[in-house]
Amino acid sequence: MHFTTESGLFTTNLHRYQEFVVESYYHREQPRAAHPDKFGGNIMEQTQIISTKKSVRKNGSRTGLVLLGYEIIFNVVAIFWMVAEVLIRAVIRSKGITDKAQRDRIFDEVLTEIIDFSGTYMIVGALVGLVFLYLVFCKSDIPKAIFRSEKKMKPACFAAIACVFFSGQLIFQGMDVLVELGLNRFGLTAQSSIESATVTSTTVSMFIYAGIIGPIAEELVFRGFTMRCLEKHGKALAVVVSSLLFGVTHGNLPQAMYAFFVGLVLGYAAIEYSIIWSIALHILNNMVFCDLMSMALDSCSEQVQNTVVYSVLVVFFLFGFAVLIRNRKKITAWIRKNMWEKPDMCRIMTTFSMLIFVIGNLLLGISMLEKL
Repeated sequence: MHFTTESGLFTTNLHRYQEFVVESYYHREQPRAAHPDKFGGNIMEQTQIISTKKSVRKNGSRTGLVLLGYEIIFNVVAIFWMVAEVLIRAVIRSKGITDKAQRDRIFDEVLTEIIDFSGTYMIVGALVGLVFLYLVFCKSDIPKAIFRSEKKMKPACFAAIACVFFSGQLIFQGMDVLVELGLNRFGLTAQSSIESATVTSTTVSMFIYAGIIGPIAEELVFRGFTMRCLEKHGKALAVVVSSLLFGVTHGNLPQAMYAFFVGLVLGYAAIEYSIIWSIALHILNNMVFCDLMSMALDSCSEQVQNTVVYSVLVVFFLFGFAVLIRNRKKITAWIRKNMWEKPDMCRIMTTFSMLIFVIGNLLLGISMLEKL
């Protein structure tokens, strides 16, 4: 889904709409105010409109600041923990060794080992980041709203949502190829980013982070705190913006597009049913279809692995496509019912903190591109 917003056009349309509504209301219900403005409304109505605009931007700015705070805390804590872990392991392994070159080689080995195979520092970073978010919102209704259950999830409904969720894998694997071809024309490649996004866990700590802690933390951050903060501006807006931010945080372009798509599905499951179901889907994807399936097929030949994986992806794509076609009227009705005021998206995403968050993550993704 691609949204294009132009603040000037939306502002002009909004003013025209305000003029029409205010004029119609005053002509039909009551005499004109003693001191009308040029749009035919009184000062109180304009103040309420301005207040609404300010409240939207204020909420968007606050959400952006909180996400920036979480991301900074996550990375700072993770880096400090990683450094401490590297130093402790290096000191233990180099005990009794006096040769400086050998000690340096041990340090490099430990550093590579921690970065590539340990998930402990990311687990600690995520947990501390979640504590920060709770402390920020603990005096509000947001923590309670996160785990609010809207409707009962039936097995058939969960299966249908799961099919749509997994159907995107096949499409975006094809898009990975197209993106890579496009970058190659400019002498660039995102292959290392794509490979890092699909790497499977090789240690217990990586498995725990990628399969359990990571999905839970990401759902609490984006389908929890972020989405519930924005929900008062419309369910659809909350789902789309949280999905957009979720995609941006994944850094590389191919994975960001896929994360945005699955974010829409996860957001719908969380806001219409419960965040428990979006967490379940996220864990199912990371743990079962990434780690456990890869482990099960590890001893098979590459041809067998590809056959099994693509067969599963095709089945999910067909079922997911069928679900979307069958429920297209319900989906359209839900979008219309929960559609937001058009300028609100622009007001939220153009706040300073949101721009810093989005641009910073995009620049990080660009920095991961490599020359051929």
